[in-house]
Amino acid sequence: MRKHQHRARIVGAIAVVSALAAPFSVARSQVEPPRIEVSEANRLGLEMAHAIFQNVDLKVLLDQRANELDHVFDEVKDRPEWSAFLKQAALEEAEAIHPMMERMIGAKFARYFTVEELRVGVAFLHGPAGKEISDMIGSGARGAEPKPFSPAVKLELARLGKQPAGRSWVMKLEKMDALMDEAEPDFVAAFVLGAFHRFTDKAEAAEAKRREGL
Repeated sequence: MRKHQHRARIVGAIAVVSALAAPFSVARSQVEPPRIEVSEANRLGLEMAHAIFQNVDLKVLLDQRANELDHVFDEVKDRPEWSAFLKQAALEEAEAIHPMMERMIGAKFARYFTVEELRVGVAFLHGPAGKEISDMIGSGARGAEPKPFSPAVKLELARLGKQPAGRSWVMKLEKMDALMDEAEPDFVAAFVLGAFHRFTDKAEAAEAKRREGL
């Protein structure tokens, strides 16, 4: 339930962006964009993912649910230290895996947006509005109420909404929750594997010391 609350806040923050540009929405052009090198789409997708999610702190999200790991090893009575090892391993992996999260979502963005939408979106996020938007997404992920946009950012969003590619970029952002759902299983699998590898290293080191003391 808490995971979906965080997701809802992230999507809610994105919906604010969409709402501010919505008054300028018109029917999308039916003209197909020219074919562009896939490498550019991948690069721009990664840049967009980083700009949007750079302030999402996975360690904070995990720490809020760390108590759920307390009973994983309840059946292993004589290894009470394992719960602490698992928590530490999970926090370490949460910090280390952030670039992988951006790569996974960036790859989805590269296929979801046109190259022109990616260009416009990345340019917008690298401008004055980018920091406020990434702060809003980060606040939403932590479960906090995001601050409203400044008048300057509202003006930038209004300008964005006057561009065809800008309008379509914002419209697609509003539906980004489906992309998050699509990327989530692979990300969770990678996180769990990484965390358990780290846990195994810690537990095996402790076991080696235990054997030395026999």
